Amino acid sequence: RALSLAAGLIMATAAFGQKPASVPETGTRIQTSTAAEAPLSRTMSDQTKARVVLNRYGACIVNYRPAATVEYLALYPNSSKASAAEKKLANSNCLTEGELSFNSESLRGALYDALYIRNFSKDVPTLQSQPIDFAADTAGDTSDEAKKYIVMRELGECLVRKQPVEARNLVLGPVGSTGESMAFKALAPLLGECLPSNVTTKIDKSGLIQIVAEVLYRLSVGGANGTAAAGAN
Repeated sequence: RALSLAAGLIMATAAFGQKPASVPETGTRIQTSTAAEAPLSRTMSDQTKARVVLNRYGACIVNYRPAATVEYLALYPNSSKASAAEKKLANSNCLTEGELSFNSESLRGALYDALYIRNFSKDVPTLQSQPIDFAADTAGDTSDEAKKYIVMRELGECLVRKQPVEARNLVLGPVGSTGESMAFKALAPLLGECLPSNVTTKIDKSGLIQIVAEVLYRLSVGGANGTAAAGAN
């Protein structure tokens, strides 16, 4: 059966210049605070601004709670445990005035991006040689969502293996930069080579970065540890 995938509709929006609510919400809609300032550039699109704020939010979460972040990312995202962990991970101290809405895939991508920058931005890491067993992440889930989870990450690993330098450039950004755009253009033609023949996909730059950030980080951790990287470990 043909499997149709859609990824990268970042589902992240930022509303700037609003006064914060007296009691910030948690979960996937965070209001207020003090760390991820909205960019002021008038030349940025609203989507690019949202990506910048989300990445800063992810970096702030990683700085506040690195161990909890890794524990959260090690959970299968379609599980109830992951949903509960995501709510606990939310930190209103990591946003300035305004509001940021995002889905779990976007948050996970931002966290993986932040972890990679934190741990591997200075020196190019050695990637683990063994392929990641993404099916093991799903813990026996056979739903279409699980199939999409596996295929998208296998796509990401294929891209990283074929073009590790461009994959690294894509993740290191900065968001909206010429370097990021050039890396995306270098990787995009390889999508057809990295997908099974019965799979069609729609993926934009944001979605590709989310997937590549996860796979690149996991392969880098595995290479550093000399072991296969399961989950975020």
